[in-house]
This record gives sequence, structure tokens and C-alpha cells, in this order.
Amino acid sequence: MLFTPFCSHIIHYEPPRGFLVPKFSTYDGSSDPFDHIMHYRQLMTLDIGNDALLCKVFPASLQGQALSWFHHLLPNSVDNFRDLSKAFVGQYFTLQNIKMQDNESLREFVKRFGQAVFQVEACSMDVVLQIFKRSICPGTPFFESLAKKPLTTMDDLSRRANKYSMLEDDVRAATQQVLVAGQASRSGTERSAKISDRPRPFDQRQEGPSRPERPPLTPLSISYEKLLPMIQGLSDFIWPRPLETDPSKRDDSKRCVFHKEHDHTTETCRQKLLRAASVRERINSIQPGLIGGGPRPIDGTIIFPPVDPTRTLQPHHDALILSLEIGDFDVRRILVDPGSSADLVQALVVSHMGHSLTGLENPGQILSGFNGSSTTSLGDIILSVQAGPVTLNVQFSVVQELSPFNVILGRTWLHYMKVIPSTYHQMVSFLTNDGQIDLYDSQLAARQCYQIAQKTGTSQEDAFLLESGHAHDQ
Repeated sequence: MLFTPFCSHIIHYEPPRGFLVPKFSTYDGSSDPFDHIMHYRQLMTLDIGNDALLCKVFPASLQGQALSWFHHLLPNSVDNFRDLSKAFVGQYFTLQNIKMQDNESLREFVKRFGQAVFQVEACSMDVVLQIFKRSICPGTPFFESLAKKPLTTMDDLSRRANKYSMLEDDVRAATQQVLVAGQASRSGTERSAKISDRPRPFDQRQEGPSRPERPPLTPLSISYEKLLPMIQGLSDFIWPRPLETDPSKRDDSKRCVFHKEHDHTTETCRQKLLRAASVRERINSIQPGLIGGGPRPIDGTIIFPPVDPTRTLQPHHDALILSLEIGDFDVRRILVDPGSSADLVQALVVSHMGHSLTGLENPGQILSGFNGSSTTSLGDIILSVQAGPVTLNVQFSVVQELSPFNVILGRTWLHYMKVIPSTYHQMVSFLTNDGQIDLYDSQLAARQCYQIAQKTGTSQEDAFLLESGHAHDQ
């Protein structure tokens, strides 16, 4: 026997003569309840003011589990269509409104969905499974699995969700290990994206930051060969460059699914990536400032000696070009430029030092010159610069083209070192507790740079601008 939740005045109401029940799209509980209410009211527009008729006809728009829900409502609990609509929406809105968030794990969502199911009374499992499938983010491995083989029972849902939750954990762990292994150290090595003209307080002794510890790697339950197709669609995923080794000398017995080439195994490639990430961590952990406990620049009076005619040819208009040890390499053609607010290094120099140009911090900065030209920085890198007995970690902006110079040392380095440059004397000088340190340049190198600039089509005026300031204040 079927029960009705209507009050007596609705039960005894008789529809008007000639009234025909519209052909509704019946609701079974698997779609949005709000949409069904709107659909129902639209087809009942001519009788929208007849509350008793709206109530009495409403069950005709339901089927299956939704109709069963209606007949399980308490007797005399529905006095008007507003109460009926509220009860109807309240029954199905909880499940219909639950959606898997983009940053939510499958394990977390299944738990949240299960809690919502318990809040819904008399809801069939078929409806629950349909709603669950629609709530999963499209494009995920679990969603594709549900599309190929629909869920049949709640036990099936639990078993398959647990399987793909474990896979999801593996994907997350592998992504951290292989793709973004070096990102964990960045939080402790953040630097300002802008290079200020004002010297930073590097004259305080720095013991050197401790190297950040790498978190332990999570063991994976599947091989990297099987895991790679599952993570290649992630936003952080980047295919590597093709191998540069001679194909005839590669080991055909080994294959890397990451490079899609024969030569080495995927596991060997993974270990190499992790080692590279470890090197990046050590580089990123270096902070600008003085190194060690050696001599330190101090304030005082600097006296330039008379020009030595055997060392410096006079008269001249040569730029100030030094050779210094940078990053454990002897680097020539270093322009000392008091007109530049930034310290610059050519990308090719960074590559020759063995550093990768990918992953540099603060990319995209615009560097402008007095002549209106500008260039975009590839990012920042910190390299040690040894000038006499003093070694300083310097933050350089990496630029693609700096010819004819390899490096430009601007006011940032000059102020940190408390250096006084003199193009007339072709030297730079600074003071330490051990006395005045004089570093002489090479006039020959300066004139070679000028000739290179002319050969590349740079006019004499542009070459002078290049010599006197490549990356000036905007």
C-alpha cells in the first residue's frame, strides 16, 4: 500500500475538468533537483497559482527511487508546494552539489562523498553511483576507468577507488622526485626580483647558509616505465631534449621511455635528474655576500699612483676591462661599468661553467640602455667573484647576448666591494685591513672588444654606449 504525505485538503482536491497532466521528463534522483523543479513549474505555468494542483500532480514527474522517496515521506507533512519543493531539493541537493575539487585527492573525495551519502535517506545505490561518476574530475585515470567500466556496487566503488588512490599517491611522489625535485629548496633561498641601486648589507660576516635537507623519497609501487604515461599530461611535465650522443655508439639493449631513445635505462635517467636537482639545490642555497674569513673591504682613503707609461698607453679613451676568477673559472673581457645598475653575465658563459639556463630565478626582467635599447633577462644566478684576496658572491642577471663582453660588473658589485674605478689609470682600487689593493686592466682586451663591436656592425657611437653602460637605470 502506498502512503501519501499530503494534508487532507490536497488529498481531497479534484483537478479542474479537462485538465491534462503534461508530459514531464521524469526525475529519478540522478540529476540536479533544481533543474527538475524549474522544468516542472514551466510545464505547469498555466496552473502556477493553484498550489493544491501543483502538489497533487508532482508525483507524476517522478520515477524510480525518487518516487519511492516521495511515498516514504511522513503523512500530513506536506501542506503546500513550497514545503514539497524544499523537502525534494533537500533530499537530492547534498549529493548533487558535491564535486571533486581540482586540488583534492581521490582518497579525500571518496571519504567526503561517503559522508554525504549517509546524510541522504532512502537513496538507491544506482543513483549514488551515477552521481559519483559525474563528480569525478574528467581526464583523470579513475574517470577514464569509470567510463570504460561503470561501477556496479558500492563495494566495487570502494575497491577501485582504493586502487587508483594508491596510483595517485605514486604519481604525486614521482612528480616530486623526478619533475620538481629541486623546488623544495627554493623556499629558503628566495631573493628579491628587482636589483636595487642601494647596496645590500653584505659587509656583515656570513657563515654561509646550511644546505637544505632533501625530504626522503617515497617508495613507489609501480615502475617508472608504467608511471610515465600517467604523469606526462601534468603541467609540470617537460619532455627532455633529444640525446646528443652518436646514435651508432648507443647501447641498443637499454631504453629510456623519458627520452624515447635507446642508450640508457629510465632508472638511470631518473638518478641523473636527481643528481642534477641536487646540484641546483646547492647553487640555489648560495646567498650573495662575502665568502670566508679572509680580507674584507673597508672604508678609507684611496690614493691612485701616477700613471705608469710602461703599463698604460696615453692618451687613450679605453674602457676598463678586467680578468677575474668567477665561479672557479678564469673569465676575461669583464667590463667595469659604473653606469650600470646591474651585474650581467652572458648566457654562453653560464653554460660553459656547467650551469643550466632552465630554472633560473626571476626571468623576464627588462634591462634598458641609455640609447633606448633593451634586452630581457633570462633570469638570475649567483656566482662567486674573486678580486684580489676578496671573494664575493654576486647576483648576476643572465642575458642572451652581451658581446663583445662576457661579464659586466656594475654599481652593485662596485659598491659591495667599495671599489673606486679609474678609466684614466686603467685600474680599480679598494681597501682591506691589509692595505690598498690595485687591480689593473688590459688595454689590449679593451681595444679587442672595440674591434669586435665594429666587426659585428656596431657603430662607434653604439660601441661607446656599450662600453660605458649596457644595462642602465630605466
